[in-house]
Amino acid sequence: MSDLVFIVAVSVAEALSSVAQGIDIAIKWPNDILVSGAKICGILIEGASSETVVIGIGINLVSAPPADQIMYPAVDLLSLGFRVERETLLKAYLSYFDANIKQCHEQGFQSIRDKWLRYAFNLGKNIKINSGGKILEGIFKGVDEKGFLLLKQDETITRITVGDVFV
Repeated sequence: MSDLVFIVAVSVAEALSSVAQGIDIAIKWPNDILVSGAKICGILIEGASSETVVIGIGINLVSAPPADQIMYPAVDLLSLGFRVERETLLKAYLSYFDANIKQCHEQGFQSIRDKWLRYAFNLGKNIKINSGGKILEGIFKGVDEKGFLLLKQDETITRITVGDVFV
């Protein structure tokens, strides 16, 4: 899994924490940002070429999709009492992104992984994963050195490379 997914997710979480102090931010593997269990941000990273990527970040600043139109509960910063300008959040994000990408280059993925794990949603708890149409259930034990989700089922640890996490 790309280090970039984790760098972007951690950078968004840190930026949101800086502009909306005190909110309960978590990252659902690998890159959905939650506040008190409700989705506030989705991230999509696409490879445009072998040398270029496109990063899409959607953050609910002033509204969130209605519950009947989405799979998960969603929330926005305004409804939480935070009026944040796009430019303010963008500047914060770019500052954290720049620092995190530099840290990853200098110290390796482990440093970003450690930050990501501090935000990890449901770490140590029972989760379900839809991986290729197969539902897997177990305890979320973290992510490995490549960013793959570690799922404990009975006494076996399974590395999950792709999938949707459900709680």
